[in-house]
Amino acid sequence: MDSTTTNPPGNSSAPSAGLQELPFVSIVIPTRNEEVFMASCIKSLRELDYPAERLEVIFADGRSTDRTAAIAKEMGCRVIDNTGLKCSAGRNIGFAASRGDIIAFTDADCTFEREWIKNAVRHFQQHPEFAGISGPTRVPPNQDHFGQAVGVVYELAGMAGSTVHLDGVATLFEADDLPGCNAIYRRSALETVMPMITELYSAEDVALNADLKRRGYRLALAPDVTLWHFKRSSPKRFWKQMYSYAIGRLQVGKRDRSLMKSTHWAMGFGPPLIVVLTVVLGCIKPWIFGFAAAGALLMAIAMFVVYSMKKSLKTAAWVVVAMGILVCAWPLGFLREWFWPVPSSYDPWQKGRIAVGAQASADPLTQRSR
Repeated sequence: MDSTTTNPPGNSSAPSAGLQELPFVSIVIPTRNEEVFMASCIKSLRELDYPAERLEVIFADGRSTDRTAAIAKEMGCRVIDNTGLKCSAGRNIGFAASRGDIIAFTDADCTFEREWIKNAVRHFQQHPEFAGISGPTRVPPNQDHFGQAVGVVYELAGMAGSTVHLDGVATLFEADDLPGCNAIYRRSALETVMPMITELYSAEDVALNADLKRRGYRLALAPDVTLWHFKRSSPKRFWKQMYSYAIGRLQVGKRDRSLMKSTHWAMGFGPPLIVVLTVVLGCIKPWIFGFAAAGALLMAIAMFVVYSMKKSLKTAAWVVVAMGILVCAWPLGFLREWFWPVPSSYDPWQKGRIAVGAQASADPLTQRSR
């Protein structure tokens, strides 16, 4: 499936002077059953402050069963068939079909600041030493209360240094990783590492950035390369996300231990160890059960009070729930992968295996051809 763009993204009224000096930019967006986000995403892309003649958007659709692909084509966008289904496979297919000197990977559940691409291009021009640029991934103001609470969890994780999904960036600085929903690269750099591996359960973007770093390329986060990213809107979806993230992170960590931060290990083993110690000691001294329950309740109350002043009462209540999900789902996914590794070609979308073809290797992080 490949439909031709009839109403291109970008701002056709943007100044056209010096067009030849502006790099051609390809925005690649893997999709699967994203119909609720498509219209707002495409509308935002059309409002980008970048000449439409120097911009293309490619939706790589993973056989959506809803109207995702239809909406994109109805709105005049190019859609190609992602036979691999997964997000990583969509990026590979989109990259292969792209023409840009600059490649921007993002998601359909995002909207964009008008200067998103323009600012990224400016940073590439001013800082030739960087091969990849990203920036803040903020929670949209119209996100529901639970999604806002998930944003708080990401904010706390960012403060702990365990994620690059940051709400704000003070100044341009070199980074070890870029968030997959806001990752913009020089094509010349990507050509040395693409296709990205598709065998992992998740965290393929972490592997991609690590591969670039091993080849000597440098990445950066900038304060003005900003987009808005809708977070998971229900406890069930957030649970699945954290469970999946833990499995993928450990899969990557098994191949390159440096990609595992201390916070990842602490979240993987800490909560289970606390539970085991509480049960063992509680069997000896039953009052320990009451002490542990009281401690957990006090932490929940403190969190609720703090975020009821920063956010709203509903969001604060959901923050407590979201944190509870994090400390349960992440360790379960982590321990699952530790003791019962998920098959490397497992597809969490289809609950089955996909064919990875020639992209598969015994150790895709270290054995991919140079």
